[in-house]
Amino acid sequence: MNAAEIKALLQAHGLTPNRALGQNFLVDEAAAAAIAEASGAAEFPVLEIGPGLGALTEELLRRSSQVVAVEIDAAMVSILKERLHKKHQRHGVLQIPYKHLFRTYHQH
Repeated sequence: MNAAEIKALLQAHGLTPNRALGQNFLVDEAAAAAIAEASGAAEFPVLEIGPGLGALTEELLRRSSQVVAVEIDAAMVSILKERLHKKHQRHGVLQIPYKHLFRTYHQH
């Protein structure tokens, strides 16, 4: 995902980055590919913490036999499911274990 795609996706969902959660989005597609390649994802299952909109997740899915993405922000979980879950779940590759690991973040 590039910066324009991320901006459009956030706008389409009426969202902005939640700085309280430390949200920053990876906008360099080449960097995402390089990180995924260097991760060893081709050899091992991957646990990704804070996948956000899924820019790195998508690259990991191209390389790994299994990716478990854990996201605390319900809005991001919704977008991840919309973007990636249906496409990859039928192959048993992507899991978003929000029912067991997800907790709602409450700002105080």
